[in-house]
Amino acid sequence: MSPLTLTWVNVKGLRYAFVDLVNVGTVPVSSATLLLDSVPVSGGNNTAPWLYFDACVGADWDAVSGSCSGTTVRVGASAGNALTSVVPITTGGRLSIRVLHSSNPNHFRSSLQVSVSHDQIRASATTNS
Repeated sequence: MSPLTLTWVNVKGLRYAFVDLVNVGTVPVSSATLLLDSVPVSGGNNTAPWLYFDACVGADWDAVSGSCSGTTVRVGASAGNALTSVVPITTGGRLSIRVLHSSNPNHFRSSLQVSVSHDQIRASATTNS
C-alpha cells in the first residue's frame, strides 16, 4: 500500500491536512497505528517537523473553519515516529482526522500510512440464539 501524501491548507493562519481513516474491514478496530514520514523537499538534513493529530469523534472536521462539531480528541504528536490512535472505528466506520503542521509545510513532503495489527482488532463475541 502506498503512503498518502498530505496536502496542506491554510486555515486562519495555520497549516492543516484533513484525512479520514476508514474501516473497510469486517470487524471493528480498537486502535490504529499512524506511520509518519517527512522528507525535506530541497534535500539537506532539516529536522523533521512536528505533526499534531486530532480526531473529530461523531462528526467531521470543517476544512474551511478548522472546527469540529463533535468531540475533539487529541490523538498525539510526532516528528516521524509511529503514533497510535486509540479512537475506535466501527465496521464500515470513518474517523475524521486533522493534522497540524508545526512549521512551513512547503519545506517538507509529509506522508502517512495507517496499519492495524491483530491486537488492535476487537475480539469477536459469541452469542446464544
